[in-house]
Amino acid sequence: MATWAFSSSDTTVTQASYDVQVYNNSTGALVFDTGSIASSVSQYVIPANTLVNGTEYKWRVQYTDSGGNASPWSDYQVFKCSSAPTVSVTSPTSAQTITANTVTVAGTYSQSQGVSEQSFRAVIFASDQSTIYADSGTVLNTANQYSVSGLPNGTYYAQFTVTSADGLSTTSGKVQFTVNFNGLASSVGISTTPLPDAAAIRVDFYTPKSIPGTYVGPGETYKPGKWGQAIQVAALGEKVYFTVAPFNQFMYTSWFSPQIASSAMKNDQVIAHIQADANNYVEVRYDPVGQTFILDYCVAGNILTTVSPSGLTFNANDWLMVALRQTSTLDAFVGIGGNWYKWTVEVDTTTTSNTIGVMTFGTGTYANPVVVKNMSYTTAYIGCSPQDGNEANALFDQTHLTAQTLTDSDIEELYTNATQQTFNFESMFLANFDGDLEGGTATPTPIDHWNVYRLYNGIQKLLATISNTGQPTVSYTDSTPFSGLTYQYNVVPVDTSGNIGNPQTAQGSVEFDGWWLSDPTTGSLFQFYLNVADVPLKMNRQRTEYQTSGKYPIVAYSPTRYRTGTLKSMVVDQFNSTQSPREQYESLQSMIDTHNMLLLRGDEGQGFMIDAYGEIDTVPSRNHKQYHNVEISWTEVASA
Repeated sequence: MATWAFSSSDTTVTQASYDVQVYNNSTGALVFDTGSIASSVSQYVIPANTLVNGTEYKWRVQYTDSGGNASPWSDYQVFKCSSAPTVSVTSPTSAQTITANTVTVAGTYSQSQGVSEQSFRAVIFASDQSTIYADSGTVLNTANQYSVSGLPNGTYYAQFTVTSADGLSTTSGKVQFTVNFNGLASSVGISTTPLPDAAAIRVDFYTPKSIPGTYVGPGETYKPGKWGQAIQVAALGEKVYFTVAPFNQFMYTSWFSPQIASSAMKNDQVIAHIQADANNYVEVRYDPVGQTFILDYCVAGNILTTVSPSGLTFNANDWLMVALRQTSTLDAFVGIGGNWYKWTVEVDTTTTSNTIGVMTFGTGTYANPVVVKNMSYTTAYIGCSPQDGNEANALFDQTHLTAQTLTDSDIEELYTNATQQTFNFESMFLANFDGDLEGGTATPTPIDHWNVYRLYNGIQKLLATISNTGQPTVSYTDSTPFSGLTYQYNVVPVDTSGNIGNPQTAQGSVEFDGWWLSDPTTGSLFQFYLNVADVPLKMNRQRTEYQTSGKYPIVAYSPTRYRTGTLKSMVVDQFNSTQSPREQYESLQSMIDTHNMLLLRGDEGQGFMIDAYGEIDTVPSRNHKQYHNVEISWTEVASA
């Protein structure tokens, strides 16, 4: 479409007609001429199929006013015809389930006239297809891929946009994919702390605890286990048990291979036995005759026995899960044959029998739940009791003992979704029997380092990579947040092979006073905390005026748009106990002398990447050495 502006020194006349001509810019041949068209409209759409993509043209216009006066022909304007590029999403594929913790969105670019690619953008939407979860922004290269770590399990949509060197863009359709990842140990207990005196946010998280006393026994073959403890690999049929640091609140979860369990369960087969000593323990048994699970709670040699619903048989196509949870009460859970049951150690006031009634999950009422004794357990047997022989572990696929207790609905959801466990900060052991039912090892592999990400408005930024030195508490200080904004921090563990674990997330924000200048590369900070003048923020635009034969010029703007300003501050020694005012100014000067892009942040949420220059240090008179006046000039050079 050709557009122009009518102008005349005679303000009483208007445009009456126009003529638009289009030429081949290479050959100079006239390609199209509208002829004189009677109209006051100052634009014309060149008919379809008149021009050829890939060819450069030039056009000009002449108009006649209502007084019959013809204007001179305008200057030529050069343009090129080009078709929009073609784009497709190559990764992830439609309906793909991604079992890793890093998702890479990749796309392809093509253009029928061979116009090169200028940029791309990848966006990941949440399940509602409108909320942006991650956004690469416009990337000025042709890599055409964007990776995001730490997506929680769920459904997402990927979309890809490419732009040609001619400035034409095409956006793909949205490709659905699912993240379903169970991976490395996670650092739970992540928290954030605002640091207003440093214009920063501290992120604290924890190294999963080391349990050097944990082992599986007996036997002779050992492997290095989680966090360095010795883990024995039991041969098929050997007795398996763990000893751990004393604990009294726990969550025990075991998964079974039903094809084996259905034929290998003996009479009163012990599923789990957790004990302080021989007279104080918790035990779950299975009775294949009555088809019931039995919960024994023994205190000082006295046993309370609670029986599950009867008729619980194995289905070779369904996984079997048994869970034990002790807080102030003791509860047992069984997922079997697609059904879910719960029962609790109870005192039945209507009978002297120790066999207490049963309860199906979600229905019925309890009698009087027993308040459990606060005993310290130290040993957990998998599929056997201390009195049993070496026949236990043939039944198991995975067993997890942790101090991180779950709600009823959380436990039911584990079974419903067939979700096995991952090692976490509260884990005491995690034994995987490798699917072949031979032995186990505490998994997963140790954490080598953490990646700390900050997510805001759909943009995820890698802030730091922190090595695992074995310290129980790890801290990272984000010295670049804007005042008053709420960020999500994702801490992602990575092992030595590059495998990525489940992220832990926390939100954080900080509000601070004054203006802060920081170097994201070195971490240097300088606060303009006693501003002695208002802070001017000048907006600059590239603007060009073209003189015409008419009364008014034509004004054009380029995309260039940036801010400039000055900052003035009084530097006082009482605000910095380690540096004199002169030393503080020299620190500022050193920061500027690096010629790095610096981040300037204000207390109302402003933020600019700047080039700072023209620093001035006003030295006080002899009687006022305790303060200096400093000033810098700055120019915005990139988006913050």
